[in-house]
Amino acid sequence: MSEPINNRTPINNDLANAIFNINVEKVKTLLDSNKYDPTTFDNICTISEHYCPIHWITQCWEIILENPDSWREDLQDIVRHKKKDNQEIKDILVNKLNIDYTPIDIHNNELWIYMYDTEEDFEDYFDCTKEEMLSRGHNEMNLDLYYAVNTFNFEETERLLKLGANPNYYIPEEQSWCFDVIAPRCTDYSTDLGDVLFADTEISPLENDYRDLAYLLAWAVNEKMYNLLCKYSNPNLFVKSGQMIQSKEISPSSDLG
Repeated sequence: MSEPINNRTPINNDLANAIFNINVEKVKTLLDSNKYDPTTFDNICTISEHYCPIHWITQCWEIILENPDSWREDLQDIVRHKKKDNQEIKDILVNKLNIDYTPIDIHNNELWIYMYDTEEDFEDYFDCTKEEMLSRGHNEMNLDLYYAVNTFNFEETERLLKLGANPNYYIPEEQSWCFDVIAPRCTDYSTDLGDVLFADTEISPLENDYRDLAYLLAWAVNEKMYNLLCKYSNPNLFVKSGQMIQSKEISPSSDLG
């Protein structure tokens, strides 16, 4: 894992912190008073190997807050409100600051927690060749899907899902399957960053650090993968946006065909 996981150095950027905390009024105040540093828009990180343009923060929240109805019922109104505020901040960045939104890129970026997983090839990931895995009776397309999901290859993941690959396909060698990898991560990161959504940050503003930023990026990318898997199949363990909504007995597809 990359360095920022345990890096509690504060992000000394008031505008980035306000955007991270989805605080619309604070963002407006800083912009109206010109109390922000435009040189940090392209990258708010001060460590050269870490990369995060300021607009990626709103994009991360946009992914996480995409479906308020899928959250626990007592939290849905809060999530809807945060989603609305995040969209307002995005509109401000685009219309007032003319910030050009670029896609989130996790490659060659040490802020990305799973950088080393992303770079592993098939043989390194499974500790054996694909031929060996197939000789054990595994379905090749489902193996390829598991590998694509774990290396966050979204294009290949969707291609395989469209062909009928099964994200609930259980791989005994890994003691896991696609949903089992992704869903718990969303839960873990929501626990770490839940105060941003459910605490009153206008009364007690949160001071964010590089670990928070790394966790937000990790949560959003895992959430995006989770949503992609759900588009083609129902998870056996249904966890959305870090909130346990429905817990079922985990019974992944164990057939090797």
